[in-house]
Amino acid sequence: FLGGAHNLIAPVFLKGRLGLDGGVAATRVDVDGAPDDAYYAWFEPTGTPRLNGTLVYLHGGGFIIGSKATNGEMVARIAAACGVRTLFVAYRKLPEAPFPGALVDALRGVGVALASTPPERLILGGDSAGASLALAALHFLRETLQITPAAGLLLSPMVDIASELEYATDTTNVGPDLLPAGFGPAARREFMDMYWGASGKNATVDALVDALRRRRDGALLSPLAASPRQLGALPPLLCQAGGSEVLLDSQLRFCDAARRAGADVRCTVFDGEVHAFHAFGFSPAWPAARADLRRFCERALRPAAPAAPPRSHAVVAALVGG
Repeated sequence: FLGGAHNLIAPVFLKGRLGLDGGVAATRVDVDGAPDDAYYAWFEPTGTPRLNGTLVYLHGGGFIIGSKATNGEMVARIAAACGVRTLFVAYRKLPEAPFPGALVDALRGVGVALASTPPERLILGGDSAGASLALAALHFLRETLQITPAAGLLLSPMVDIASELEYATDTTNVGPDLLPAGFGPAARREFMDMYWGASGKNATVDALVDALRRRRDGALLSPLAASPRQLGALPPLLCQAGGSEVLLDSQLRFCDAARRAGADVRCTVFDGEVHAFHAFGFSPAWPAARADLRRFCERALRPAAPAAPPRSHAVVAALVGG
């Protein structure tokens, strides 16, 4: 579960314009209150027609690895494919920052986006562990702040972090996939100990961290732990997965559970592709995946009644009171 193919590529540092899919300009953002080891940057597509909306994107890496250097190229590729202004959030990692460190950083990013974008024009997305964080943020925004973004974008999502379920692809797809092994019950138990900070290493405990820890809401920890009510309240979702992923069965289980709960979920499986294949522009499936991303974003952000002016939601302040 330590990330995916995008963590094996050569580092790409965000300096000036990244020459990907027509061009993306990257600009770092200073976020008030954010820790030094969290990173935020706007990715502005320059070579494709822009849609009227914002994507907050959370990178993968099993909550342990990933940064602007290792993941910047992939995020730029996604921003260009979607044709949407994208806020890239490189959140704090385990084991130094257990739950809810990464989620707090993600929600700070949502607060930045909401200062200029109304919720109905906001998409939350990510790959692998970042997709899990995106779902947790969607649940929290809905249940605590009554904010429902336009959509969620899930690329090779890591959706089962806490259950004792066994999945066939945990073993059958080991080898074809780039992940070293499945993420079975024993690995999940070990991971949850680290995620909750059982090692004794912990993030700074402030009012915000305390507020999130008190909830211990399953949906904030593991997408498949969400209740039918929580799943049914999710906005439209697009899940893209590789047919050779070890995580495939859990991803299909999540999509089915969300659909049965009433959510609008579309899941596209690309045969023969590996976990987070979007990291590779040379992947045979990338042109079709890129077109699928664009169609989904166009539908999610299609013209509708005039949106209310964006409000500067004090997301972090509201969380403290949660």
